Amino acid sequence: MMMYSVILVDDSMPVLHYLSRAVPWEQLGFQLAGSFSDPEEALTYGQQHAPDVLITDIGMPKIDGIQLIASLKQTQQSLMSVIISCHGEFAYAQQAVKLGVQDYLLKENLTADQLVPILEQIRQRLDQAQSHSSEHQRLQEDHLRHRLLIKRKFTSELLSGSIQDPEYGIQRLTHFGLDTRGKMILPVYYTVTANEERKQRFHDLDLLSFTVENIVEEIVEHSGTAVHLSKSPGEGFVWFALPVRSGAQQEMIVHEVMYQLIYSVQKFAKAEIVTVCGSKTLHWQEAMNDAIQLQAQADRYFYLPPSTLCDSTHRLDFQKESDLFANYGTAAESLALALLPDGEINLWINNWIERLKQERYHPETVKTFMLKLAIDWQLKQQQLHDRPFAFSVEELHREMGHIRHIHELTEWMNIRFGALAVLSRDWTLQANCRSEIIHARNYVEQHMNRLVKLEEVAEHLHLNASYFSRLFKKETGETFIEYATRVKMQRAKEWITAGNGTVDEVSQMLGYQYKSYFLKLYKLYTGHTPVKSKGDTI
Repeated sequence: MMMYSVILVDDSMPVLHYLSRAVPWEQLGFQLAGSFSDPEEALTYGQQHAPDVLITDIGMPKIDGIQLIASLKQTQQSLMSVIISCHGEFAYAQQAVKLGVQDYLLKENLTADQLVPILEQIRQRLDQAQSHSSEHQRLQEDHLRHRLLIKRKFTSELLSGSIQDPEYGIQRLTHFGLDTRGKMILPVYYTVTANEERKQRFHDLDLLSFTVENIVEEIVEHSGTAVHLSKSPGEGFVWFALPVRSGAQQEMIVHEVMYQLIYSVQKFAKAEIVTVCGSKTLHWQEAMNDAIQLQAQADRYFYLPPSTLCDSTHRLDFQKESDLFANYGTAAESLALALLPDGEINLWINNWIERLKQERYHPETVKTFMLKLAIDWQLKQQQLHDRPFAFSVEELHREMGHIRHIHELTEWMNIRFGALAVLSRDWTLQANCRSEIIHARNYVEQHMNRLVKLEEVAEHLHLNASYFSRLFKKETGETFIEYATRVKMQRAKEWITAGNGTVDEVSQMLGYQYKSYFLKLYKLYTGHTPVKSKGDTI
């Protein structure tokens, strides 16, 4: 049940104490956010926190109840209010009712029971308003999704080269709000890149992509000089119609819109976007061909720096696929060594990322290469030691299919190869451990992005929670919570030391909502702060 906030205001302390204690606020669906004997303090609090309901006396020093209601309603029209009045102030109470006050009560013989039916009615009105607001928001989102689908259909036509009539293309852009006649046309391609923690925050990639598209749509629409055409979730174009002025003025218009877009995506979606400018032209056909070329070479932006406005000259050529796979045997051997208990998996990952950036192999070749390394290592462990796959082949293929940028690949390698390194250490150190403990540890490793409770793991293993708790302590010498926390802190130290995220990002990636709690645990388990870790060498 949703809880609504309410504040009490009365210069009589006995009345405040009585109503605060006697009214069953929570049972009625309300949270008593504050009680004030000073109306000026109540006004300041109300302007800062926007309560849903105000219950106030009329006759008070400095500010009377009617003035208090009027002042708060200036910034919160939906505020619902109840007046507490004395007999001599009845005329004021009538005036307040006309101004939209929900009800009034006489102070003489006032009881908490009198407030209950009034609060129940207010609760019903608030529920109805909330329902209407949710429905209105849903309709707005449906409208936006429909508009994006229409634009996406046109973009698909455009990129397929099936639009032969330039007038049709110009008319469609005009319909979407962009007048290109007599102006320079410029397509700018973009694609979203986000690390695993940001994807988890939005639950799935479609929601993240829709959020980014919504941000792009709003900024571009308000610019008055461009229109947003989505190609697919997380990928699309910003089309500019620039006045025929100096190149510097045109560049200023484009930069203002695109860098505002980049900043907003970073701030509100916690993601990055790679953007590439096409070429300016007065002719629709040339602009369309440029957009087709920009999209056709999208894989060539794999190594471009995100959150920077690049031009089409940044399209990169790739090395031959055979050049990378010629080193596969050596790479597999070095990975096996890096995954040993005394190995340096973070150094192995960093070395490979730097090599990929320098030699620039085709993204699909790189993804296939890393995918094969992860699968083959698990397959070897299964064949030699009868160990289960930590990550299914289908799961790894699905994750790799979503990767569009080298930063996302780096994140994937840190998470997946890092998890395999921890599993390898556990397997080596606990060869004689019971199967239930092994499965429990594997479960923790596979869900490092959130806090895993003992009861959840016990249910997963089909064990009683109390029995599992005693078993884990007996077999390992530490409690399950101690183990789960220790493993997370080990992973945190590895990531922070390797520079794979800020302290905020690492704490969120490991499922900690509050940074202060994460820092407390980190120091408890490592003996020092994350700043010290970052200076350590591995």
